Amino acid sequence: MMQPMSQSMQGMTQTLGGSAAGPAQAAMQPMLSRVADAVFWMSRYVERAEHLARLVLVNTHVLVDAGELAPELSRRFWNDLMDIGRPVLKAPAPPRPALDRQAIVQHLLFDVENRSSAVNCVARARENARAIREIISAEMWECINSLYWATRPDQVAQEENPVELCRHITTASFTFQGLTDQTITHGQAWLFASLGRYLERIDMTCRIFCARSTTLVETDELLEPALRNIQWMALLRACCSIEVFRRSHGGDVHPSLVAEFIILRRSFPRSMYFCVAESLESLRQLRGLVGGDGVDDFERILGQLTARLQYASVSEHSIKEIVQFVLEINAATTAATAAMQERFFLR
Repeated sequence: MMQPMSQSMQGMTQTLGGSAAGPAQAAMQPMLSRVADAVFWMSRYVERAEHLARLVLVNTHVLVDAGELAPELSRRFWNDLMDIGRPVLKAPAPPRPALDRQAIVQHLLFDVENRSSAVNCVARARENARAIREIISAEMWECINSLYWATRPDQVAQEENPVELCRHITTASFTFQGLTDQTITHGQAWLFASLGRYLERIDMTCRIFCARSTTLVETDELLEPALRNIQWMALLRACCSIEVFRRSHGGDVHPSLVAEFIILRRSFPRSMYFCVAESLESLRQLRGLVGGDGVDDFERILGQLTARLQYASVSEHSIKEIVQFVLEINAATTAATAAMQERFFLR
């Protein structure tokens, strides 16, 4: 006679080597801080490399779309990339000389002395992935390892416009993120990987928006309407948002619409609101898995920021006011990141 379902499942669990409560209890054990740190930074470095590659790719394409720009204007748009891609410093950065396009591309993509260059980000992502091979999937390792060897400075022809390399990095990043979602359990490791992805995306999106918007406001009188639209569309492309924006707004590239879309669009995974909300949800799930009473500092900061974004409106504000708002978003997420690292990595 067939056993009742509950008895059959209980027998199967015992056969596999434990009581029904055993696997659940094991899943509740906190991840080692060094493992969590490696997963977090692996994901974050891949996201950063993708953004740097896309910035170079977009700026290169804008030159084709916009035609010949005034030398000073072209230099201004290219030097914005240096501010976007610079590492976060505790002290103000020293003044830097203006660089030409080729020097900027070299610095952002290939410069081994620049710790935030694309090749260094890929190398650091691979280094972290190698330290946690038993945590990530074989497919994730193969993806990041292949990208590492494809972007080694001694293997890449450092051309004036390395478009193919930039496309390869962005495609590999999308592949890696898909493999992360599809080939590992959505437990602690996946949550830390999601945190790395979304917190880095917020940081880079804030940098891109502030640098580009400020330049466009300051050079507005020098830009013809068609060229101004091209530059605002370039901002959307740099945030991987142009196609979805067009489906929502058609050809109306008004600055306030661009700002609303990048900052507040709830359903778009590249908007600041979406990334902040997902970061908060990941942190809440992690706190639930590892235990702890009350509300941690990072949850409080991100919770307040999520509520602020949920009810915010940018349509009646100037671009300068919106830029200040975005700087506050970036400062809040930076503080939340520091609190999260103190909670999970430094104990």
